[in-house]
Amino acid sequence: MRYCRLFFAGFLFLSTYNLYGQQKLVYSQYMFNGLMLNPAYAAVYDYFNATISYRRQWVNFPGAPSTALFSAHTGLENKNIGLGLLITNDRIGMHDETGVYGFYAFKIRLPEGALSMGLQAGFNRHVSDPSLLHLESPDPSFAEFMTSAKINFGTGIYYHNKNFYAGLSVPYIRKKRSIKDDVYLKEASESRYYYLTSGIVLDVTHNFKLKPSTLIRFEEGMPLGVDMNMNAYLDDALNIGLSYRLGDSFTSLFELKLTDYIRLGYAHDWVVSDLSRYTNGTHELTLNYRINLYAPKKNRMCPGPMYY
Repeated sequence: MRYCRLFFAGFLFLSTYNLYGQQKLVYSQYMFNGLMLNPAYAAVYDYFNATISYRRQWVNFPGAPSTALFSAHTGLENKNIGLGLLITNDRIGMHDETGVYGFYAFKIRLPEGALSMGLQAGFNRHVSDPSLLHLESPDPSFAEFMTSAKINFGTGIYYHNKNFYAGLSVPYIRKKRSIKDDVYLKEASESRYYYLTSGIVLDVTHNFKLKPSTLIRFEEGMPLGVDMNMNAYLDDALNIGLSYRLGDSFTSLFELKLTDYIRLGYAHDWVVSDLSRYTNGTHELTLNYRINLYAPKKNRMCPGPMYY
């Protein structure tokens, strides 16, 4: 209850000013699901790929964010076109936001590798329910149930070859007011931000690979965000990784091949910021299903490893 009151007090203070800060989903296993960051990824592979994820952030901290995600994408046979779908639900304190986005991407095959260009469009529905705070002395100004829905769109490009990839995306181009209220939050808005991703696969031995990669996040009005990652792949059966999010956390993660079609991933964020005094970190679980729909029915497993 003490943390909840502190959270609400901070919320009241910030609501009289412009609200800045991270306003979109944060995931640690984005290297397993490129569609989360870049709509052009929908055309990278011809296979059908579906992922469900759940992230519980800042364990033991009341009102902390929790996020659920479903994504699916597939290339169309012999058409260099990819289609995708992303559904998300993000909860923090009294706020609940659901997003639904569709993706279209086109791939240009090059002498070495391919260049994909993608678009996404959809909407976010935001709900704020002050009754979830369970305050001992509620503020009448925050007693109203608020809801809003906004349309948004984004774009991106993505290049890859056998051992290298790089992508640049602006997933949500439209700036908008998140919540409208005559007194509070009237200056609250969503910033435009950009993702730059890149990685390379290094052949150490025939069955052992290393993949250093990075994610750079630029959000208007905020410091540059940088993730540095290192993943080790063994026989396409096990992937172990370590990430560092600049100034925020270390992440240990793994992805295990359960069957020819199903993979299980887990990540734990070890907080290094001041929040480490109040939480044991963040848990994130991912389940992935991939299949080659255009192969003969008796053998539809995706040929070879997929490092990005």
